[in-house]
Amino acid sequence: MASNERVRRVAEQIRRDLVAILPDVIRHEKINFVSITGLDLSRDFKYATVHFTVIGDEALQQTMVALLNEKQGQIRHQLAQQLMTRTVPLMTFKYDESIAYGARMESLLSDLVKDENDGDDGDNGDNGNNGNNGNGNDNQ
Repeated sequence: MASNERVRRVAEQIRRDLVAILPDVIRHEKINFVSITGLDLSRDFKYATVHFTVIGDEALQQTMVALLNEKQGQIRHQLAQQLMTRTVPLMTFKYDESIAYGARMESLLSDLVKDENDGDDGDNGDNGNNGNNGNGNDNQ
């Protein structure tokens, strides 16, 4: 078994190599819109889950997941020619939902702040008393 540091380094090298390999193996006009966002590599280097995003609608996302998983053998073959390890991991490609989730949370927080600012309407929290205790006396 490899150390955590070695697993991290090899995973990063695989990620970099995949960026170069994908346009050669996948013949799709939108392949350049694919970004590898992460790679989970097993400690024995036998299995890897490749997380990616793609600019486009849900149909394109599903198309890319199917295409990448279908071409996994060819991608793995190309990776074996570049990677200097004894084994090349069996890869599974998964669409990374975290980017869309983060964007959705950012939008919700932005809307919340906007609604909060719109709700103030110039009211600074003194209930219109102008600092006079509400008794009509301006002397305090």
